[in-house]
Parts: sequence; structure tokens; C-alpha cells
Amino acid sequence: MNIPDQIILVLKGKEDQILKAQDIKNLVIEKFGTNKDSILPYDFCYNRINIGERFPKIFEWIEKGKYKYLGVNYPYNGKIFARPKGYSKDIEVGYWRNGKRTIKITYLK
Repeated sequence: MNIPDQIILVLKGKEDQILKAQDIKNLVIEKFGTNKDSILPYDFCYNRINIGERFPKIFEWIEKGKYKYLGVNYPYNGKIFARPKGYSKDIEVGYWRNGKRTIKITYLK
């Protein structure tokens, strides 16, 4: 079972809860024995993006180390931010409207 599926399974019933990254990791490790360094909630956020990512979106990033669990195919609305290499601050790169993602900066698509 891949890591996104593991996270989704252990967080079933915790929709709309804000969770610490360490708590998410602990739940997955406890259930599946997954390497803690492989569990990266940040990679699964609707409102954050990394270049080249191909992960399902299941969280809203709240602040460093805190995530709101929304689940897959959530009708998310909000801005998308990234911190491209060479930037010292986050920049807005796109948005979600009713669960549909639009990226405004083409090299991040």
C-alpha cells in the first residue's frame, strides 16, 4: 500500500481535524511500520505545491507542522503557494475553485 493510501486509511473519520505532522507520522508508523522520513504531509496539501509532484491532495496546510485533514477530492477553494528554488518567501502560483485546480505559473504545471 502506498503512503497516501496509508495516511487516508489511518485518518478515516478525522476529516476537518487539525493534526500535527508528528501525530500523522506516528499513526502511519504504528499501523504500517512505514519509514518516518517517507511520510511527508506537506506533499499532500491542496494549498501548497512542489515542482514535479504527483501526489493526491488530502490536507490543507495551516502552519509549519500543522495540517487540516480534508480527504481526497475535497471541493477545496483557496490559493496555492510555492517557494521555488532561489526564492526566500512563498509566492502565489494558483488557486482551487470548487475542487478544480488552476496553476498560473506554467513551469509548475
